[in-house]
Amino acid sequence: MSEDTSGRSDIGDGSNDVTVGEPGLVRIGELSRRVGISDHTLRAWETRYGLLRPHRSSGGFRLYSADDERRVRRMSHLLGRGLSPAEAARVVLGERDEDTVLLRLPPPPENLPPPPENTTTLASAQAAQAGPHGGPHGGPQGGLLGGDAAARSPFHAARDSLTRALDRFNDAGAHGVFDEMLAQFSVEAVLREVVVPFLHTQGERWQNGDISLIQEHFASNVIRGRLAGLARGWASGAGPRAVLACPPGELHDLALMVFGIVLRGGGWRVVFLGADTPVGQIVPALTPTPQLVVIAATNRHRLEAVADDLREMSGVVPISLAGVGASARFADRVGATYLPDDPVGAAQRILAATR
Repeated sequence: MSEDTSGRSDIGDGSNDVTVGEPGLVRIGELSRRVGISDHTLRAWETRYGLLRPHRSSGGFRLYSADDERRVRRMSHLLGRGLSPAEAARVVLGERDEDTVLLRLPPPPENLPPPPENTTTLASAQAAQAGPHGGPHGGPQGGLLGGDAAARSPFHAARDSLTRALDRFNDAGAHGVFDEMLAQFSVEAVLREVVVPFLHTQGERWQNGDISLIQEHFASNVIRGRLAGLARGWASGAGPRAVLACPPGELHDLALMVFGIVLRGGGWRVVFLGADTPVGQIVPALTPTPQLVVIAATNRHRLEAVADDLREMSGVVPISLAGVGASARFADRVGATYLPDDPVGAAQRILAATR
């Protein structure tokens, strides 16, 4: 991103005139470099939330102080914990208490638009992660929109940018895409419109020979790290508790992470056990008993192998099954429910049912 060269916007009324070289004050380009956030995003935070309070030079340039930098870094930290930009800004500016915001139990979003016809399901996202050689996947081809609508969609552009960055092993560029999107949209929207299609279509790219196994693994690790950042502290709070796991031998859990992040955003506590979990040990190991256990697999044989454990567990705690390996028929057989929705939609359905 280029540095602001005009510095003559009427954004903010600043304070006393200063000189460009005054110690401790920097232009927006330098602030962007220090905090690792684009100048476009910084300007958005300034105009929308009043997060930055620039001084003015005698020539009309906006200059930013150490306090501005501190607020930006705090904002970035809170976004990483899953707050929306508006919520994070209110916390940074002292208008909201951080603990209250993080531990509150918000209702799930209402009046959501219907999912597009080719929306990615939790099953297909997890299947795409698995791929023919067992590597996790992601990628923006196809996406949720098509034709002219896709060309105009910021999510479509973000998926393209994310793919280019990860194909070139550019983790900084990939994180920049996430930073930009999370500064403008809710976590749920970014997960639904960028991450889930990424997980889905990278599998297609692998099958078509468009990417190498090394590119696939790199992308998976970057996405996993970013999801882990959004998931920090998701087992804390006072809401109902859900346990998320994959059965023994199942290594593909990124779609399940997306599901858990959205569930946590609705006030649930999430105990994420992840890949290759001994299913029969889940309930005995957890006290008190969780309100929900979700098991996801890409291969039906992995679920068949733990059918007795699932059946026994279903007599103690509600169980939901997801992934290509799951089916409504198998779920009925073991006393579980089947989650056919995309990861975000599946979590929102559970939130709506438990309001």
